[in-house]
Amino acid sequence: MISRRSALLGMGAGLVAPWIAGRAVAADGPLVVPIAIQGPRILVAVGIDGQGPFFFMIDTGGTLSLIDNALARQLKLPVVSGHLIRGGNGKSTSSALYRAREVSIGNVVRDGNLAFNGVDGFGFGEDIRGTFAAGALTAYDSVLDLDRGEWRIYRNGLPDLPGFTPIESDVGHPTRHGSAYMYATASLDGQSYRFLLDTGAPAGVRLYPEAVRRSSLWGKGSYAPVRSSGVGGRGAIDRIVRAGALNLGGIAFDRPLVHLDGGGRGQRVADGVIGFAVLRQLNIATDVRHRRLLIEHNRLHPPPERASTSGLWIDQRGDTLVVADVGRGSPAAAAGIVPGDIIAGHRLGDVVHALGSGAGATVGLTIEHDGTPRRVSIALADYL
Repeated sequence: MISRRSALLGMGAGLVAPWIAGRAVAADGPLVVPIAIQGPRILVAVGIDGQGPFFFMIDTGGTLSLIDNALARQLKLPVVSGHLIRGGNGKSTSSALYRAREVSIGNVVRDGNLAFNGVDGFGFGEDIRGTFAAGALTAYDSVLDLDRGEWRIYRNGLPDLPGFTPIESDVGHPTRHGSAYMYATASLDGQSYRFLLDTGAPAGVRLYPEAVRRSSLWGKGSYAPVRSSGVGGRGAIDRIVRAGALNLGGIAFDRPLVHLDGGGRGQRVADGVIGFAVLRQLNIATDVRHRRLLIEHNRLHPPPERASTSGLWIDQRGDTLVVADVGRGSPAAAAGIVPGDIIAGHRLGDVVHALGSGAGATVGLTIEHDGTPRRVSIALADYL
């Protein structure tokens, strides 16, 4: 049996970015770069300055290509400049801009003098050492064919693509600098929204605050609380809900999970994001000249869904564990837990681990309400 790692190694050990410099060397016809799916990521094999391969992910939600600072230092890449970059959590961090003399992708495309923004603590997944921004697909006509495990780059325009359907979409720049994004209009429970198509976002659908206010999803039905900054973090508490249907270009996705932004951050260029949990079920073509997208429903199965089975969100304030929110219709609500209750005699890590046991398990906790302790049992369930 061929392991995932050996399959990726077979892609080759080079990388060049034709969407940046346009000096790719290849035979007539499309450049065909092998790709692989690792969990919620699309990977390509990359060689940098004669070393590698290293695995980079295609992140159409990024305007800048990134590299793990540790890898950049290992390769002794020269630093061009230092500056601030804004991450997905809205925080700005100091970053070095590195330049690679030669980069290759999948041993198919080669070019030189490419820039990467350095990031500390690169946390996109095992073995992933960098990203390629949206320009990987939006600078040249391309097809991201997940059925065949190919990324095809067409330098002379898209050919006819039987089975693909043009959709209401746009290819445009959210800022003056960086890559152009892929946008598409889709309906969620019959209401239209403009979405950023983001292969780097693991979840399925997210609505930003302005779109949440236009929808009826915040106060409707069961929800699971979640905070983008993580357990014990700060900021607004978001909600995960179950919508009725998402329709993108005539392709329907029944009962998707939707992340509703509770106001922690806004977004001016789109109403929300469609992430990889949905996009992995599509083959996507970019027609850059006409600034449009074409899609085809592929043969891949949807990924397993991940949602809270307790409905409990906990903050840590000093040494005290406080219930920050309890999802409507959740097992935690059925157990009588309410926001403000104290979880006594437990460590945060132990509680989080127990609540992650999965549907069918029962978790016992000691809860203090107005100073009075009681023992409760939470019967974990897929309640959304």
